[in-house]
Amino acid sequence: MVEHESTINTKIKIELELRSDDSLYIDGQKVVTYLSEVCIEGHELRKELESGKRILLNDRVLYYLYHNPELVPRHWRKSEKGDIKEICLYGSILRRIADGKLFVSRLCWASLGFHWDVRWIGDDCNS
Repeated sequence: MVEHESTINTKIKIELELRSDDSLYIDGQKVVTYLSEVCIEGHELRKELESGKRILLNDRVLYYLYHNPELVPRHWRKSEKGDIKEICLYGSILRRIADGKLFVSRLCWASLGFHWDVRWIGDDCNS
């Protein structure tokens, strides 16, 4: 169990735990990744996610997981087909000042380990 300074759900501290079922738990609640049923553009996905039915993780959680990869569930690394997964965190929306484009942070698995960067939410499934 790890305590991490964060502002998820207006809390100052949250507890992150990787349990034996290879699932990440935050404050005792299982983190569930979400894959839309259809290929949709990032802004539409953001609206779908912000419907209030899901807890959206922010950049501070991504940063902590990046620096503590032992807490990242193994099934977050590759899909059932063996494709590399990218986990986008929609709890922090970033805006580029130059053109106003919106981005989200993402955590990806590569052969040498995890890396993180940002993804433009205007991308579609073919980008």
